[in-house]
Amino acid sequence: MRNIHGSLAKSKSEPSIRLLKVYYKFRMNIFSTKKVPEIRLCGNWLENIGFKEGDDIVVSLDKRRIEICLFSSDEVFQNQTPDFSN
Repeated sequence: MRNIHGSLAKSKSEPSIRLLKVYYKFRMNIFSTKKVPEIRLCGNWLENIGFKEGDDIVVSLDKRRIEICLFSSDEVFQNQTPDFSN
């Protein structure tokens, strides 16, 4: 994968950018069918950066920005705010 400078990321510590697309999905209930946006994240690169099946995550939203971070089970059960400083 190429980074923002156009070269391939050489190490795990060097950031890389993924270009994704927003898709639409149909959500149905007994009263209506609604078209909603969907973003798909999948691939070995997720595991390479520390995400694995069964991990808890927290999604932070801001205008035109989404941040996804690992969220430890201990923080969930202790009702603590996750540490986003890493």
